[in-house]
Amino acid sequence: MDILQFVKVDEVDPIFFDKSYYLTPDEAVSKPYALLLKAMTDTEYVAVAKLAMHSREHIVIIRPTQEGLVLHTMYFVDELHRAKAAPKNMSKQFSGKEVELARKLIDTLASPFRPEEYHDEYKKNVEHLIDRKREGKSVTAVKQPALKPVVDIMQALQQSLAKGAKGKAASTGAAKKARAKRGKAA
Repeated sequence: MDILQFVKVDEVDPIFFDKSYYLTPDEAVSKPYALLLKAMTDTEYVAVAKLAMHSREHIVIIRPTQEGLVLHTMYFVDELHRAKAAPKNMSKQFSGKEVELARKLIDTLASPFRPEEYHDEYKKNVEHLIDRKREGKSVTAVKQPALKPVVDIMQALQQSLAKGAKGKAASTGAAKKARAKRGKAA
């Protein structure tokens, strides 16, 4: 392996990442490994290296983690597929209300990334079907629901917020009436 350069991790677009491998040192090189890990952690740099693996040459990123160094094989630029360009007539003009609405959605769903919360439901269902077959139980196809039409997200968000506002207004109105009744009774 030849280390070619060190770069900040945010300079590398994740689209280039292919596979990940944990790097562990032999006892004879554990001190240089630990030193490189510490220096990369302290400086917040990752290494760009070249190596031969599986009968071909790879460009890799080596990055520090709490568990040690992780190597990510990368695609070469010519191996990436070009994405279709966004439509030229796509609007880039938004009202302040539209931007605020989109930000509210993000704020509502924002939380720390916890990968342990995500599971492969498809795999779980296939394993369940295999277990049922092994047990001699029948397996029937589940009727698939019809796909719903694509919804205009801005319109859906506005309707959702309007429903929330109506509910809030109704509860506020009921609270005012209750206070007025209590005031008359006193």
